[in-house]
Amino acid sequence: AANMTKYYSEDKFDTIVSTFTLCSFDDPVEVLKELQTVCKPDGKILLLEHGRSKSWDGLSNYLDKYAERHAQNWGCVWNRDLDDIIDKAGLEIEKISTWHFGTTYYLVCRPSIKVKKERKIIKEQQQDQQQEKKKDEVNSGTKKSEWKLLSILSWKKER
Repeated sequence: AANMTKYYSEDKFDTIVSTFTLCSFDDPVEVLKELQTVCKPDGKILLLEHGRSKSWDGLSNYLDKYAERHAQNWGCVWNRDLDDIIDKAGLEIEKISTWHFGTTYYLVCRPSIKVKKERKIIKEQQQDQQQEKKKDEVNSGTKKSEWKLLSILSWKKER
């Protein structure tokens, strides 16, 4: 999901729904930023997720204690700090509700204009780098061809 723009154009979707996925990504902040890129500026990103409880320390301590084993067995990091992830991703929260002792979150978010601009700049820089690389490859290929031609002409001249 961290490369959604490879498959979908920017500002493609009115609404994006993600349910219980952020626990499985190596970089959930990057995933949320990428979702903002493909969401229309006035669109919504709906998240139903689970993470650490802010109101039940005992439960969070339990989640922390067994988080590594759970992640190894199931590919799910169940004690992630969703508030921190959402904040770092720059999502604009319209509504937030929690259940199950504060471990299940329902969020209605909007993409951040700031994040969308940052992502666009990054994409333009990547495209510029790819064009430079192609130019270098073409120039390198041209130089090799010129060198081969010179070598052949030199060899023929010697004979």
